[in-house]
Amino acid sequence: MQALPDLFELVGQEGLARDLGLLFLGVTLLLALFGCGCLILAWRLAQADPVARGVSYVLLAALGGALLFAEQRESELTFVMVACFTAIAILALSPRVRDFFAVTDEREPTSIVVARTLVAIWSASAVLVGAMFIPIGDLGEEYVFTGVVLLLLGGGAFALNARLAHRDAAARVIISGGALVYVILALVVGRRDPGLLVPLVIGIGIIGNLWIPVGAQRHFQAR
Repeated sequence: MQALPDLFELVGQEGLARDLGLLFLGVTLLLALFGCGCLILAWRLAQADPVARGVSYVLLAALGGALLFAEQRESELTFVMVACFTAIAILALSPRVRDFFAVTDEREPTSIVVARTLVAIWSASAVLVGAMFIPIGDLGEEYVFTGVVLLLLGGGAFALNARLAHRDAAARVIISGGALVYVILALVVGRRDPGLLVPLVIGIGIIGNLWIPVGAQRHFQAR
């Protein structure tokens, strides 16, 4: 919170200082939204929501991975990183946890609901990052190009997301392809900011949940 006044001061400048201010302000906003989402997710976990469990795997891996590859990591953040990976292990391996989230009546495969939830999160992140990149062209032309592509990908994913519930194989392929493009673009930009790494891992989670689980495969084969 103490850094916010400095960020707003940078945004009020001109040229390179303004672009840097916009970049860091966008990353800060993305992380703040991520924190709010984690609070909602924690509440849903307490309600034994299996979808929340699946989303937690991806978000915990995203946050833990972002901290793992961060250029600078203080001792407090190292503790958070270890806590993320420990939570993943508990959610996946504890018999009591598996019993707590046991579901007997699935109208829609959990992996598909997880994927749709991740698509919504990823789309919002892609649109935000894209809108953040376009005004900072002075830092490099690749930011403007990447920003336009992210806006198109995010908007398209929002439009296609509902079709996944209706077993639309084309939507499955298009959304997976869009997530793959984002992963490639993130690697091209080559930054290690957590605000950019988190959507990257979410994109990988979308692809995995749409294609790997048996329930997801049956969901699209039953059309």
